[in-house]
Formats: sequence, C-alpha cells, structure tokens
Amino acid sequence: MNNLIEKYRRGTLTRKERVEFEKSLKQDKNLQEELQTYDTLVAGIKAYERAQLKELLQSPSSDKAATVISIKRKPRNTWMLVAATVVGVLLTFQFYQDYTSNTRLFDEFALNEKVYNAMSATSDELDTSKEFYQKGLMALGANEDTKALEMFGEVMEDDVNTYFKAQYQIALLLIKNGKKQEAKRVLSQLTEREEHHFLKEKAAKLLEKLN
Repeated sequence: MNNLIEKYRRGTLTRKERVEFEKSLKQDKNLQEELQTYDTLVAGIKAYERAQLKELLQSPSSDKAATVISIKRKPRNTWMLVAATVVGVLLTFQFYQDYTSNTRLFDEFALNEKVYNAMSATSDELDTSKEFYQKGLMALGANEDTKALEMFGEVMEDDVNTYFKAQYQIALLLIKNGKKQEAKRVLSQLTEREEHHFLKEKAAKLLEKLN
C-alpha cells in the first residue's frame, strides 16, 4: 500500500506533499480505492482494540495485568491479525458483489427457450446444430456450465438463427462465470455480423451494461 497514504492520514506530509497527494487523489481511482482500504483497516483495528479494552475492563482484576502484558508483548501480531481479517472480509465482500452482479446480468438477459430431450428427437426434428443447441440448453438447465459452453460452441454458422442464439448463450455463461472480457468479444462479434437478427439488439444492450 502507498506509504503516502499513512502519512497523509497521520498529518505528517509537508504542505507541498499534501497538495500533490490530494491532486493525485482526485484523478487516480486506484489511489482512492487504496485510501478507502486503509481507512477500513484502521477502523477495523480500532474496533478490535475497543473490544479488547472492553473485555479487559470486564474481566476479574487478577487477570487484567496478565492481559495488559500479553497485549503489550505482541502489538504487531495483533495488528497483523486484525488487518488480515479485515482484508479477508473485504475480499469476500468484493467476490460476493461480483458474483451477484454477474448472476443478475445473466438472469436479466437470459433467453426463454423451450428445452426437450435432444437425444430422443428424430432426424426430421433436428439437424446437427439444433441438436447441439438443445443439448446445451439441457446442460444449462442442469447447471453444467462447462458442458453447456461446449455444446453451444459446436453450433455451426450455416444455421444463422441457431448460431446467433448459441453465441449469445455462450456470452451469458461467460458473464455468469466472471469472464466479462471474453463475453464482450463474443457479443461484439454478434453485433458486427451482417445478418439481421433480434439478438443483435439484445447483444448491444448487454455490451452497454458491461462497459
């Protein structure tokens, strides 16, 4: 973490350093996030120390001296433990936010498709691309994302309608699994195709959400 952040919060920067730091802070999003993380860590440490003090004051007097000595002997370890705990909470919260955001997009833009057993269909009902697409839908319904991606990826371009739907489903699955850059490439390719298809508009709207 940037050492200037601690000095800034402690008020030990020179006037020139503080002005330059605050100028950078207004322009640098990463620096803003580092400052927010530092403030969260400090708040967590203070909360931990208050809890420790409260526990100490409520403990029998015979235990207080030993507790104070223990705290004084390992202040660095205590700070490291609290810092690690706070960072863990932050990472977990960020992961949860990303996961719920991805799932929300997946649900919002999902296609309402009819699913039936492709394995039992006759050759008159399905050609190869449609069969792969139906197998992909079945895997999707069973939450087998890897298999669904594989099946959708087998759909050929010569069946334009099924290909559009398969590629769109691939983009949604990539988003669901946190691979937004790959999803954006797939969606961009769909919007740039010459064919007219209703999913081009949905792909464009989904791209806007990702950008």
